[in-house]
Amino acid sequence: MSAPGTIRERVERAVDWFHVVDAVVLTTFNFDPAFVEEHVLPTVLGVEGSTAAAKRAGLHARLGEVPCAVYYDPSTRPKTSGRYRYVARPVPIRNRYFHPKLIIIAGEDDEGTGWVYVAVTSANLSMSGWGRNVESFGETWIHTQKQQSHGALEAFTTWLQGYTARGERGKRVDAMARVRERLAQLPNRRRFTDDPECPWSGTLRARLYFSVVHDAGLADFLQQGRSRRATELWAASPYWADVPQRMVAFNARCTVLLPALRPRDQRLALSRGQHADLLEAMRKRGGDELAVLRNADDGGDRFWHMKAYFIAYDGVAYTAVGSCNFTRAGLVGAGGNVEAMLVMKGEPDWFPDGEAVDPDNLASEGESEEGAPEPSPVAICVAWDWADERWRWWIDPGPDQHDFVLELPELAPIETEGGVHEQVGPPPPRAATFTVAYREGDRRHRWQGVVVEIGLDHSTRTYGRPLTASEILESWRSQARIEPGGEGAVRGEEGSEEGDDDEQTLDEAAAFDVGNLYDLYRSMRALRARLHELEERPDLQRGLLVAGPASAMKVVRQAERARGPAPVRFLVLRELGSVLRSWHSVVGDRKLVTRTREVTARLRAEVLAGLETELGRDAGRAEEMLRWFERQLARPDRIRGAAKETSP
Repeated sequence: MSAPGTIRERVERAVDWFHVVDAVVLTTFNFDPAFVEEHVLPTVLGVEGSTAAAKRAGLHARLGEVPCAVYYDPSTRPKTSGRYRYVARPVPIRNRYFHPKLIIIAGEDDEGTGWVYVAVTSANLSMSGWGRNVESFGETWIHTQKQQSHGALEAFTTWLQGYTARGERGKRVDAMARVRERLAQLPNRRRFTDDPECPWSGTLRARLYFSVVHDAGLADFLQQGRSRRATELWAASPYWADVPQRMVAFNARCTVLLPALRPRDQRLALSRGQHADLLEAMRKRGGDELAVLRNADDGGDRFWHMKAYFIAYDGVAYTAVGSCNFTRAGLVGAGGNVEAMLVMKGEPDWFPDGEAVDPDNLASEGESEEGAPEPSPVAICVAWDWADERWRWWIDPGPDQHDFVLELPELAPIETEGGVHEQVGPPPPRAATFTVAYREGDRRHRWQGVVVEIGLDHSTRTYGRPLTASEILESWRSQARIEPGGEGAVRGEEGSEEGDDDEQTLDEAAAFDVGNLYDLYRSMRALRARLHELEERPDLQRGLLVAGPASAMKVVRQAERARGPAPVRFLVLRELGSVLRSWHSVVGDRKLVTRTREVTARLRAEVLAGLETELGRDAGRAEEMLRWFERQLARPDRIRGAAKETSP
């Protein structure tokens, strides 16, 4: 379950097994966007680069191919950048925490077998979680609906998708929807047994626990309906609360607790008062054994953030790792935090051991769970939907919360109430925040959160270095990704070259620089040929068509907004519209195809009006002439559609 190796190494091994990745979903309590963008996303997407700039370019390209989403607890108030194309969704749960730490990757191996990989860990998406701390880590591979993990993950993602949905369009291309689609496609039969040459060996029988699915709590989940008591329980946790009550819930004859050493004061995380309460509880129970050990491997130089449990019954034992601290909120199930654990049958050889604690080494008082700020006082989520070009927000008021006033970028304050609401308005700047003011009783409060951007396939933002239309067309002909920098960089409106870390803007008139129709049709032919070659790689097709830095939709938007001659823009959009219709199943969102058709029709009307002006007295022939021209263009269309080579 937790074989030697870093989290990065374990995830890289899993990523290497996938030939096609459908989507990536990450969940965390503490979300560090800068760390995620520099380290986590490249790892889960298999992005490498000889330089930092090349790695960024590769990540931008891969995020255009694979939908990614990060779900996090908003009480940690992360500072997002908005520079990369992924969805960061807060999961606000009033007076509780969203606390699971999951890495979910869905896709296929090189034989076309569908898999959903799930890593369950105690590590947050931060440098501490992935580098400094000692963490627990477990993984399982789901390949059939017969596995318990399939049903548990399906139920959890149903809850999470329903809880965080904002009515956005294009749900089929949302990362969570892609994961759920892959789960639904898995066969209802067992197919594999352990194979030591494969990364999934030894993981297929793992069971998944989610507190929102099994609401009776972790202790009940591990007991699995047994009437007999557990013979022993070992628990390692960095945070402790309601310890006697939780110990009673596990109901073991022998309980061994291993509190972590707190780095700030080198005291064990279990407090003296909690220890005294434990001894009193054991005295009342009579006959049961209790041991509180100091982890022999915990020297205080690294924080043991591990949450791990070992429980034994007569003849069988289970080990659980994941996010559950030894607290009421962590273990109780319904009414507690949202938590996740992975459970494997057997006794691990890595579980920490130690010697009995010296009471003087215990903390004088307990510490709040995760050392975190107070949970979100108000359950609110605010999103900008690029697909519908409108704001959406959801509020779940507390028992005495009322008189909500929402402040959104560039809009007047909005009086609102509980429920789901929407309003048309301008798009937000990158990494935008919102503020909600409300009354609770007689007191006025304010809360600030981060705006979620959804419907990213319709986003007009530039992620990475802006590219001109000519650069994009050239990339189709050369079948190469464009690296950042270089002489082709588009300059912003103020004339300075934009860096990858800055707000990226395009002078659309300069960006749409198509003038050579010969190169245009060579590029279209190359694009179609490349899409045919990638029939087995829908993720790469998606990058070329919709979401990559050099995608067809990027040129569509440039042509739509440019101020150049209508005939050239019409020809470009006509060709790209044909491509998008041919691969509509990969595009996924019909609105993108419809929008391209509408813009093409508008430009056609401009071309027709220009022809009528040019023809003067013969203006009535303009429509006939334009239709003749379109018929001539349609003939090579059929040839290009079947072409396999890219040479002119």
